[in-house]
Amino acid sequence: MQTDLLRTSTAKDRANAVARAVTLLRKGEIVALPTETVYGLAADALNPMAVARIFEAKERPRFDPLIVHLPSRDWPIASGRGRSLSF
Repeated sequence: MQTDLLRTSTAKDRANAVARAVTLLRKGEIVALPTETVYGLAADALNPMAVARIFEAKERPRFDPLIVHLPSRDWPIASGRGRSLSF
């Protein structure tokens, strides 16, 4: 697994880093993102191979669920990529 550290000190650097992250996510890769505490790993939750990469990177057992953050409960349908979620 390759790790690239991207500069984010200027607005241009941040824009380039976000564009690179989007490209990687669309290819099914995982991306590490800073959070208010430590870091988070991002992937396309609707791509089984990308999800498997998260488990591999974290050495997490497959039975231990991941948290998926969505902008709304209707997002999978609105995006055309899934079905309605029931909570």
